[in-house]
Amino acid sequence: MKKFSLRFIICFPLLFIPVICQDDETVIHCSAKPGCLITQCDPTPKGLNEVDIEGYMNRNEFPITCKSKLGKSKGLEAEMAKFKQEMKKELNELKQKQETSLKEVTEKLNAAETLLTDLLSRSQIPGLTTPACDPPVGIEFGSVTCSDKTYKSGTVCTVQCLPNREIKGASKITCLDGGKWSNPLPTCECGNCKIGKDCGINTSWKDFRSHIRGDGTFTYAGNQMRCKTGSYIHSWKLKWECKCTDTGTGTTARCKGYSGEEGSCEHATAELIKRMISTKVYPPTCDKMVDGC
Repeated sequence: MKKFSLRFIICFPLLFIPVICQDDETVIHCSAKPGCLITQCDPTPKGLNEVDIEGYMNRNEFPITCKSKLGKSKGLEAEMAKFKQEMKKELNELKQKQETSLKEVTEKLNAAETLLTDLLSRSQIPGLTTPACDPPVGIEFGSVTCSDKTYKSGTVCTVQCLPNREIKGASKITCLDGGKWSNPLPTCECGNCKIGKDCGINTSWKDFRSHIRGDGTFTYAGNQMRCKTGSYIHSWKLKWECKCTDTGTGTTARCKGYSGEEGSCEHATAELIKRMISTKVYPPTCDKMVDGC
């Protein structure tokens, strides 16, 4: 009788099928479950010296030890690496989408905030806030003092003009709830009959007339004229004439037939001023002049 040896081989999942190993021929009669790799049979199973081999054979309880092919396969590692790369790629794409989405949301929020601020400043959403008034700038020849530099509702601004100028309009303006001033901004103008940058030019005929005394040099609105009187006999009466000349252009006006020097020069200067106003050399008078000759 040939000597047989018996070996337990553990398979995952565990499966018991008979295996016969012969010392002389080393023949293995076994079949393994697909997915298991049988490596060898030990001709002298350990711990089975008194085991009924035929009983094991008859009961088909002879153990087999199997090792999974997948356990030694490099294909699994490759598949795992591929899976990791794909997952990493998907995670990166998801992260990029989240960053893009966050950027778009941020841009939309900023745009909405800008729009809301603009609407509030225009007072198109009543009740949410009270817009401020525009700064009162551009008042020439004057100064502005305001109670609040933010020009919010209720701010009061006071306008003062230079000493040689007069205010035209309201001297105090108030910022209303709608972001508008209570009155238009005033201006600082020259006083009555005054013109020029420093309001030093007088255009009053009444003031000019008070200086006429016959022969002499007179000034109207910064323009100089010289007047000369003379007398003559007409119809057995003494008559006066006055000749006035603009020193800048040489324009002359002569009036005669008057009973006195001042009367003749008053009309002669009035005539000369009218001629010079018509040619836009002299500015118009602020009050009514006498007729010319």
